[in-house]
Amino acid sequence: MGDFGKTQFENGLMQEFGFRLDRFELFIAVRHQVKVLYEVGLARTAGWLQYLGKRVSEPDTPFERGIEEDFRQYFSGARVAFNYQLHIQGLTDFQRKVLDALRGIPYGQVLSYAAVARKIGHPRACRAVGNACGKNPFPIIIPCHRVITASGGIGGFGAGTEI
Repeated sequence: MGDFGKTQFENGLMQEFGFRLDRFELFIAVRHQVKVLYEVGLARTAGWLQYLGKRVSEPDTPFERGIEEDFRQYFSGARVAFNYQLHIQGLTDFQRKVLDALRGIPYGQVLSYAAVARKIGHPRACRAVGNACGKNPFPIIIPCHRVITASGGIGGFGAGTEI
């Protein structure tokens, strides 16, 4: 994540805010502009935020409070999907294909890295699928956490596999 707070970006102000989900000791930071999400960051400790050297502002608009509420509902099991316009940049065509495939994995189901690779027409690209999952700028919203190893284990997750 970049600087938190309100910063000039493209044709207007980039809004950034964050909040904590106590149950999971998870910090979530969101960057958005005119109701388009640009990035979601997850961290297990406040130290991550201190490392950035910035203070995260609290959600202060109805849109921001809605995002916070949507994440709280998701982590409580009351929400199964998100419906936000996402601005995805800096990814290769392959990585975009992977993220598009991940959006098609229904809540409560999983696919292996190999199954995702087959689904996008690159059956031998299991590791590349894993790398693309690691580049996901919208964890939880684009459900990279629904992709597992061939043995059924969790391959990894930026905010920790305990979630």
